[in-house]
Amino acid sequence: MGKISPGDVYLGDREDAKAATGDVDLEGERVPEGCMLRLEFFGVMDLTTANKTVRLGVKRAGAVTWLKRISVGASAYGTILERPVLLRALESPVGRVESATAADVLQMVARGVYI
Repeated sequence: MGKISPGDVYLGDREDAKAATGDVDLEGERVPEGCMLRLEFFGVMDLTTANKTVRLGVKRAGAVTWLKRISVGASAYGTILERPVLLRALESPVGRVESATAADVLQMVARGVYI
């Protein structure tokens, strides 16, 4: 990765097509040292099974601070965070799907701009 400048785009997608059973975390790339990031879109979903509990959070210094936890209904597969999130250097976005099964296809999408 080259030098990051304000206005550069962050694409922090993660997918797990062979999800393990139990809670599965999908973590985007960390914000590089000396940078800040404004996430404009942040979501997590189970593409194969509805009716899950999902979380969105930020990993800081090895610990995750959860910003949203929701039990999605039988007709929903995930959730998005409906407000921008600022991430500082060395922080990363994390999506969690609770009680995943072995056949689940999980995806976390994070889009933002370095500021």
